[in-house]
Amino acid sequence: MARKSLKIPRHVFWLTLATILAMRLFLFDSQPEVSVAEMTLNNGDSAAVTELPTVITKSGSYYLADYLTSKTQGVIIAADNVTLDLMGFSLTGSSENHFDGIRIEGARNVTIRNGSVSSFGGHGIYETGDEGGGHNHRMTDVLVTGNTGSGIYLKGQGHQVHNCMTVQNGLNGI
Repeated sequence: MARKSLKIPRHVFWLTLATILAMRLFLFDSQPEVSVAEMTLNNGDSAAVTELPTVITKSGSYYLADYLTSKTQGVIIAADNVTLDLMGFSLTGSSENHFDGIRIEGARNVTIRNGSVSSFGGHGIYETGDEGGGHNHRMTDVLVTGNTGSGIYLKGQGHQVHNCMTVQNGLNGI
């Protein structure tokens, strides 16, 4: 039995190939792969945040060691009783995505101070969860600017915001 070869017009072949490649790029490469540095403390000392994204999972004091830039998430705080001192440095994001500069996830008693958070595609500082949220967060001496979402978005109660400024964010300031 002789094989019949299937002849596909050249333009149909190239158009199909281009469509498949475009779909692959759109569907699979539109969300960047996120690798996360998880921060833990040794012997109660403070720990330096040296790369983004970073997830803080232990109570304690943390500080930025330098100016940090991310095309994905910034710092995720997932523990109670955390202090994040920005040390006068800034967290800078990319407005091309929906990630937040600092995200507080189900934590209480979080302090963020002394620096800036700018240009993230989501919120500058954002607390997830329902409106009951965390309690007793403190934001001091923080400039939050140029984020697509809100500057500082906290839920819950008992929060203190001192000497903070939000400028040119897409949604609410504080």
